[in-house]
Amino acid sequence: MKRLLASTTTLIALALSVAGCVGINKAALENQAVMMEGLRIPMVVTAEEANLYDQNTVIGKLPVGTKVYVLHKGSIWYTVEVPIDKYSMNIKGSVAADVLAPIPEAKSEVSQETAAPVSPTYSAIREKLWAEFFEDVGINAIASIEEMIWLGTDSGLYKFPVDSPGQAIKYTTADGLLDDDVQSIGLYKDEVWVGTYLGISKFVNGDFVNYTMSDGLLKGAVMAIDVNHKYVWLGLTSGISRFDKATGTFENRPHGGGWSPESGSGSAPATGKSGIYADSIAIDGDCVWNAAFNLTKTSLDSLRDLKTYGCGEGLIHSRVVDFSIDGDNIWASTLWGITKLEKNSAKYEQFQIAYGLDGKENPIIASVKDGDSLWIAMREGIARFDTNKKKFVTYYAVWDLFGGRYISTLAADAKYLWVGTSEGLWRMDKSVANSISDEALVDDFESKSRMRARGWRLGRQDKKYGSQNVFVDETTGANGTSSSLCIEYIAPDYKHNSLGSVGVNISTMDITEYDGISFFVKAKPAVRLNADIGEINETWAVGNWNIPSEWMQIRVPFEEFRVHAQGSGNSVIELHALNHLSFGSHRAYGVGAKPAPGEKGKIWLDEIQFYKNEDINKIARR
Repeated sequence: MKRLLASTTTLIALALSVAGCVGINKAALENQAVMMEGLRIPMVVTAEEANLYDQNTVIGKLPVGTKVYVLHKGSIWYTVEVPIDKYSMNIKGSVAADVLAPIPEAKSEVSQETAAPVSPTYSAIREKLWAEFFEDVGINAIASIEEMIWLGTDSGLYKFPVDSPGQAIKYTTADGLLDDDVQSIGLYKDEVWVGTYLGISKFVNGDFVNYTMSDGLLKGAVMAIDVNHKYVWLGLTSGISRFDKATGTFENRPHGGGWSPESGSGSAPATGKSGIYADSIAIDGDCVWNAAFNLTKTSLDSLRDLKTYGCGEGLIHSRVVDFSIDGDNIWASTLWGITKLEKNSAKYEQFQIAYGLDGKENPIIASVKDGDSLWIAMREGIARFDTNKKKFVTYYAVWDLFGGRYISTLAADAKYLWVGTSEGLWRMDKSVANSISDEALVDDFESKSRMRARGWRLGRQDKKYGSQNVFVDETTGANGTSSSLCIEYIAPDYKHNSLGSVGVNISTMDITEYDGISFFVKAKPAVRLNADIGEINETWAVGNWNIPSEWMQIRVPFEEFRVHAQGSGNSVIELHALNHLSFGSHRAYGVGAKPAPGEKGKIWLDEIQFYKNEDINKIARR
């Protein structure tokens, strides 16, 4: 999903998610020369009637108290960026200068509101995995070729070696770039094609050549670019366009409508001017695929639309965040999940967002294909989807790492996953990620976003006999960590032995290459703990243990699991089908104190994960 999106005809008080402006706004027209390099000045709306404009069209009203970031200053009009939290996106427009007032230290206040606490242990692990660059620079596009990274940002075009972001070279309008707000990048051999709100720039051998509407280009922001030996294909807010390298001419296919989330279905009216028509585009043989609202196949030579896929034609949701072509298949990442489409048939497969939160609460906001993997950025974290196994296999609870900044785009090369945000670029070392990833980790209770994603049920739960309260205890953790999951219970009478219990869905985890399960537990007073793990038709007993008041590690190989009598199963543990893990406790007669009726007690769980035999020492060190 692009960070800056096309304009909308209605804003609906900014409570709904919306998209940004098309073309040149008033502030840019009045004073293009005044541009604050890399700055986003926080301000707040102070007037009752504050209109947001796209050129001369009112696209919405900003209520009093709306926080905005000023990008360009004119004498009368300001160009602003308005954050829309629901879909992790921003819009752009222009407002009258006299309806805004400064917010003292507003930036730090926003960070405090959005950043989630992370334990020192978890932070130390992530420091090995992540590195941050270009803090406070808004990243719109990332492209790589031959160990070189190109960034499209809100303050120019950057170029640097993969391993040396500190050696970045920056290009701006002073160097010939058409516009410093770069929305898209296309690379082909020694050619760099740059998309902006004003048109495109071609960068070859240190020189820029610019093309705008005056050269025949379709009006609108250039949100996506793909290039081959003959053509440069452009996805715009207002349609698609093809540039012929040999003749230097454009062929345009204007389209109305597009992606406009506040409209309900996500589709802007075809006759309207709002919405993004295409913010993803890819050349594929004799056709070009393009997407924003729906996915469309267009003839390479005639620009005639050949096929459109929407919500009723395979897609989980009509908003296509990104897509990739993989032989005879297309992987489309939509707002609420992934669809695999067969290009030459009507067949498709759908894979909904996992990790405890559905797409309405945890939408996909960016994705990138990386070999046999799809990296997916969601509001609550980053996941890796294995396209061979056709399931989510890894989850990184990283939203708190970015301090609430919006993820705008993803890119991947042989070494790194690159994450562009509204305020900076992050780099994940994939080799390190493989060694300390969440792939085998059910939970260590150090990250709130991971807990939400896993679907742990926290809070007070009254039962027929007794009650319990499940919460994260930040005063104690196992194996050197700082937090654990605590089940605080009120014991029922002696006729009902069951005390506290908790469970979690593990259907998204791929544990076929692991050998057993490991976790830490303690209790006060002493209790008996049992663990079960379930398939669709069978439930397996992991074991029963007397739990002491100090942390005890339990490690059980899969071959020691014992099946409960279910009748419909085959009594063969199927690791690929395990979908639920649960823990329950009851009075441990004959072992220490027994909780009396009405007595309170606590059970703590921590560091729940699957292990490989060769990784036992590694697990202990964590």
